[in-house]
Amino acid sequence: YKRQTISTELADIVGLANFESASAAVIDYLHQHVDIGMWLATRVHDKQQILLAGQAEFYGLEPGSSLPWADTICTQMTGNKGPNIALDVSKVPDYANAPLLQYAPVGAYVGVPINTGHGDLFGTLCALNPEPQQQNIETELPLIKLLAQLLGAIATQEIDAIKHSHHIEALKIEALSDSLTGLANRLLLKDRLSTAITFHQRQQLSIAVLFIDLDGFKNINDNYGHDIGDELLIEVASRLEGCVRESDTAVRFGGDEFVLLLTGLHNQNEAAYV
Repeated sequence: YKRQTISTELADIVGLANFESASAAVIDYLHQHVDIGMWLATRVHDKQQILLAGQAEFYGLEPGSSLPWADTICTQMTGNKGPNIALDVSKVPDYANAPLLQYAPVGAYVGVPINTGHGDLFGTLCALNPEPQQQNIETELPLIKLLAQLLGAIATQEIDAIKHSHHIEALKIEALSDSLTGLANRLLLKDRLSTAITFHQRQQLSIAVLFIDLDGFKNINDNYGHDIGDELLIEVASRLEGCVRESDTAVRFGGDEFVLLLTGLHNQNEAAYV
């Protein structure tokens, strides 16, 4: 019956949609089933150990709190300098000498790493108690490690989703912008022009499309080289962007040709003053 209950609760955790809710469920489960101290789920980032779930009121820690990673017992544990379970921290030299203990007494400690599916350290699942403990929880260690693995899998999904989202966004930007000047390209102009026409017809506003090309640009390339020509195009693009409003679009149409799409005009003459 106990095994069936544990399986059901673990299945519930696996089904949770994100790391925040899953880590909170894991901490709640451990508080109920492995009463050894204050359970915490943490993230290691930028040389800090950041508390993501759980509370350690004795130490003044709550979600969002952070400690220098180098000061913690967890950094020793992940470096294989001590056991996952230390019921009396004073008997584990590397734990007892951790800088954390100089300002936060720890009598008992339990910790396992949370690793991503790519083999990177994400954080730790750990418990702290200011007093040494007597109960033997070695039999619970496989379960604690399993919970850490579950959190690692969920964290990996979120990390990969964010990376994928950033990659897609980068591809969109690349596809819709000119690689040399960073201005919008012809494809983005077509999309924005279509949208602007539909919107401005409804609002009874005007738009203006200004075509610009550089006289004698071929002579620049022929006499000074294409690198100088590219620098000129970049400078022109920068000046055009500085001349238009945020609602307008500066476009490199191709070669030495540029387009300005001006929107929200109350009449066509207004384009001369933008």
